[in-house]
Amino acid sequence: MLDRTLRDESVWEIGKGLEVDWYERMTKLLLTTSAILELPVGLALLLAPSWTASTLLGASLEAPIALTVARLCGAGLLSLGVVCAMARRHAADSAASAVTAGLLIYNLGAAGVLAHSALANGLTTLFTWPITILHAAMAAWCAACLASVLRAAPRPLRT
Repeated sequence: MLDRTLRDESVWEIGKGLEVDWYERMTKLLLTTSAILELPVGLALLLAPSWTASTLLGASLEAPIALTVARLCGAGLLSLGVVCAMARRHAADSAASAVTAGLLIYNLGAAGVLAHSALANGLTTLFTWPITILHAAMAAWCAACLASVLRAAPRPLRT
C-alpha cells in the first residue's frame, strides 16, 4: 500500500504543486528585492562613482581608469536590476531560475570581494560589513530557491 501511495500521481502532483507555489513566491520576492537593491546602487555608480565608492568602501576613486571601471560596474548592476524587475513577473519559468543562478554567482562574488577588501586591504566603512552580510544572505536565499526547483522537478519512478 505504501508503495502504491508513493507512485500515485495525484499525491505527487499535490506535493509538487505546494513546492512549486513556494518556489514561485520566494523567487518573486527575491527578484523584487534584488531589483530594489541593485537599481539605485547601479545608478549611483554610474552618476557618482567616487562618492559611491567612498561611502561603501571608505576610499574615493581618483584615476580615470578607476572611474571607468566603477561606471561599468554601475551599468552592470543597473542591467541586473532591470532583469530582476522584468523576470519577477515570470517567477515560475525556467528563465527566472537562470536569473536566480546568476544572482547566486553575483552575490557570492560580491560577498567575497567585499570581505577580502575589508580584511586584506582595510577598506571599511560603517556599511562594508552589513553589505557583505547582506550579499551572503542573498546568496543563501538564491541557493534555497534553486534547491527548491531541483526538489520540485519531476523524477522518474524506480520500479
